[in-house]
Amino acid sequence: MRSYGIAFKLWASIVAMTLALLVFILVFQTEFLYDFYFELEKEQLEKDCFRLANYVARDQHFTIPYYSVMRRVNDIIIITDNNGKVIYVEGTNKYKLDSTFGKKHIDKILNGETVYERSKIISNPYSVWPKEMDTLLVGVPVKSRQNINEHYGGESLKRTEITEAVYIITTLEYMQTTIAAIRKQFLYIFVTAIALASAMSFILSQSFSKPLKLINNAALEISKGNYNTRIDLRSSREIKELGNTINNLAKQLTRVEQIRREFIANVSHEIRTPLSYLQGYSEVLQDGLVESEEERKKYLGIIMDETARLKRMVDEILQLSQIEAGYIQLQCEPFSMDLMIRSTIDKMLPYASKRNI
Repeated sequence: MRSYGIAFKLWASIVAMTLALLVFILVFQTEFLYDFYFELEKEQLEKDCFRLANYVARDQHFTIPYYSVMRRVNDIIIITDNNGKVIYVEGTNKYKLDSTFGKKHIDKILNGETVYERSKIISNPYSVWPKEMDTLLVGVPVKSRQNINEHYGGESLKRTEITEAVYIITTLEYMQTTIAAIRKQFLYIFVTAIALASAMSFILSQSFSKPLKLINNAALEISKGNYNTRIDLRSSREIKELGNTINNLAKQLTRVEQIRREFIANVSHEIRTPLSYLQGYSEVLQDGLVESEEERKKYLGIIMDETARLKRMVDEILQLSQIEAGYIQLQCEPFSMDLMIRSTIDKMLPYASKRNI
């Protein structure tokens, strides 16, 4: 399995996090802005429809107030009777007078409801819009007061009837243009963010990887036996602590190495002493310098003692290694200092005799 370095992982993490954040902001901002402006447009368009409906209710047909409602050159105004027949149209060539429009909305209109429809622009080569885009349709009923053949208190009664419907269709092009501009800006922001994230990750990776490489090189030197290796790091607190740990490890290994050498020297000295005794007394016996049987037995006893001592030293070395490994525990026992001194005098007596001590 391929292993990637800290520089690539850090770069990938920063870039991925940056892109995820920017995408979230882009989606949130575009959707929020679109919905916000859509609600504003719907509210304004509804007001315009009611203004126009009031003109129609007052029989102000085909007059200047109609045009005052059209806030954009691409707005479409359609007025139908209560059967859906077009009686006025402005802003499009698709619907003619006496044609049918809004059949699917007429029932709600006759019930006094306001209708809304969000759709794509009508794909018509003769349309005033050269391309497809989102549109918003708002329709309201026209309520007119009609005289009825009833009188109350000498006055004729009037009742409200829905005689016509007013529709205004407007394009949401400016909203789409705004969203497209925002997305284009975010594209530039994405590129800039990736470049900045790459530069930042490179700087951070260098600040992380450089001290780690120094620590790795120091560990390699220590593994080769160069315990005098030291590192001086100027980095974060954690990296400095790691470097200090490596330095302390080198110091401890230096001390252990010194103790090992001293131990080997001491062990060599301690083993040389009984070997010297064994050699000295063996030569005395071999050369026939023993004057009595009692003296010969004494020297043989010393040889046996030194042999036992040598064996005991070897056993103690093995026990020491076991103690360091945690496999054995020390057992303290009392001993006679007098016997130990007498035994040492007896062992040193031949050497003292040779030197007339």
